[in-house]
Amino acid sequence: MKRTRVAIAALAMLLCAGLAWAINQPRPLPGTIHSAEGPASVGQTWTLAVRDTSVNDTLSLVTRRAFTQMTGADSIVLYSSNSADSTYIRVVGINNADTSRAEVVVRIKGTDSTYTSTRFRYIEGAYSDTSSAGTLSIRAKTGTSVILAIPAGEIQTEVANHFFGQRGGGLREMLVQADPESPTIQLQLRLYRLHRTGLARPWLGYSVLWEGFVGGSASYHTQDSTAIVSTNDDTSRIFSLVGAERIGYFASFTGSNGTRIVASYMDVSADTISWHQSYAVDSINLTGSSGVNVRAKPIYIDSTRGQPYGRIVLNGKAVAADTAWAHVWITVNRGSETASQPIIVPMDEECPRDSYIAVYARSLGIVGRVFVRLKGYDL
Repeated sequence: MKRTRVAIAALAMLLCAGLAWAINQPRPLPGTIHSAEGPASVGQTWTLAVRDTSVNDTLSLVTRRAFTQMTGADSIVLYSSNSADSTYIRVVGINNADTSRAEVVVRIKGTDSTYTSTRFRYIEGAYSDTSSAGTLSIRAKTGTSVILAIPAGEIQTEVANHFFGQRGGGLREMLVQADPESPTIQLQLRLYRLHRTGLARPWLGYSVLWEGFVGGSASYHTQDSTAIVSTNDDTSRIFSLVGAERIGYFASFTGSNGTRIVASYMDVSADTISWHQSYAVDSINLTGSSGVNVRAKPIYIDSTRGQPYGRIVLNGKAVAADTAWAHVWITVNRGSETASQPIIVPMDEECPRDSYIAVYARSLGIVGRVFVRLKGYDL
């Protein structure tokens, strides 16, 4: 009996100790759906690095060079523009047979065509083991358009997209950076649940995993070949002045048939409803059919009265039915030294099977330059 009591007491003490340990353990955060350690088995990690030096003002896929995706399942053809080239190329894409990720390695034989036995549904990129003397081109077997090309002296294509295969995968990190002299760049990291959606209709059916801005200045084309008729003024679209260090004004005015533009000035506003004339930018006095004036000057920050919104107004003093033409650009610099620093975004994003990720960008200026690096894994 005594031994039984001792055993029961020991068991009770063990249970109490276990309960106390469990109570003191940290609880998982509400809403957590990804474990901190990631998946139990990662098949292959990858890093994607792309520099795009010609970002325009329309959201488009970040890619260093022209990229035309395959329009249907097919084997591919590889060749060089130089007969002396003999390099190995690894081509990565999606196998049409089972939507798995496929990689093939082929050897270029100069200008002769080399065919693959694998039929691809989509091509993601290509990487050579050494630089070549000529341009290495990839196209579909039954097509004539080049899908991807590796220029002479380089070793890889650069396209900011990744196809996940049958088992899916995930993202670990994103890094974005604008060149120090680049205008501001808007970026979107998009997840498409299906390959075909992202390619057939890239403007629909995606989730934005990350969106942000890099770069220090924005260039607004406020008056784009604007016609100023008779005595009417022309008021530009509204642009942001938030955080501005410097504001630059550039304009090109062309007169026609006695038409005259007298001056331009800046309006500022706190709410885009009530406007105040802030700064007389330019006195133009343009008259004559052959008259052309190109102007460039700074707009002083203290003249904006601390208001977050601005617009440019052109005064027209034309003869009835005459027209003056004007192009005006405003550049707002918000501090390029800090804005050009890289932004590193840690991620723990699981991507489903047969999904597709792509980075889209647009420039708040004429030509933007941006670098993007993604790190992830395939299951």
